[in-house]
Amino acid sequence: MLLSVGWSVYSLLRMRAKVWQLRSNSELFDVARYTANLERVYRRMWDRHEKGETLDHLTDLAEPYS
Repeated sequence: MLLSVGWSVYSLLRMRAKVWQLRSNSELFDVARYTANLERVYRRMWDRHEKGETLDHLTDLAEPYS
């Protein structure tokens, strides 16, 4: 029983380390890129507002994910 509990803890620690590594290298968690894109959209929205342009979707700014 104790051996299986120890093995489970070891397995969970390995799994946690693997998930952390995958998360660190994932585009989904690329906060710097997300922030830069969001700031670019906000700037474009503000520029359109200052020019008096009508509201529109800003899909042309969406950066495609590779």
